Amino acid sequence: MRALAAVAFDLDDTLYPERDFVRSGYLAVAEWAEAQLGLAAPIVQAELEALFTAGIRKEVFNLWLEERGLDPARWVQPMIEVYRDHSPRISMFADAAAMLLALESHGVRRGAITEGVRTVQESKLRALGLAAAFEVVVISGEEARERWKPSRAPFDEWLQQMKVHAEESCYVGDNPAKDFRGAREAGMRTMRVRREEGLHAREEPLTPGDAPDVEVHDLNEAAQVLLHGSP
Repeated sequence: MRALAAVAFDLDDTLYPERDFVRSGYLAVAEWAEAQLGLAAPIVQAELEALFTAGIRKEVFNLWLEERGLDPARWVQPMIEVYRDHSPRISMFADAAAMLLALESHGVRRGAITEGVRTVQESKLRALGLAAAFEVVVISGEEARERWKPSRAPFDEWLQQMKVHAEESCYVGDNPAKDFRGAREAGMRTMRVRREEGLHAREEPLTPGDAPDVEVHDLNEAAQVLLHGSP
């Protein structure tokens, strides 16, 4: 096996708690609702978070508006725009910065592969202080949904831009539904960070092709495995 030369990271719930971005976005929307709709921001935020905690991931704003007796056709788009355009109040997991420094000190190059609304993902990188920390960041935007994970396309693109061999690189993610199949098909090693509090902690791979090569509990353990081959 070739020595490890480069690591690509997933962003959401791998390097920072995705719940924090959601809460940050709901706070921005709640403040907007107070200004535009005359509703108390703390109550709006609590109601939105309750829907999220109940497992609702899509149509949250539509459902909230309907419960409030407000017209989704009029208000949902402004809410989405506020959510997407806000400056996120997020921080990396405590072990993320240490891992990135450990990789750097061992000469391991670093990057990221993510997808979603491009401006949103870019704002997360800036808020986390990672915009300039990664050598190559591949963001598959809404205009390229066919390239979203689990497609192997973003992994091939990242490898090409990094000019590294797949077998000397590793992808670190958290979601077995999408993070590992494409990376494996591209020939990369794969590692799952399965934090107890993670949004996908209780999800299992649907097929062997969706499973990671290695599973760890946090990024401290990930660094040990990547750099030394054992926890």
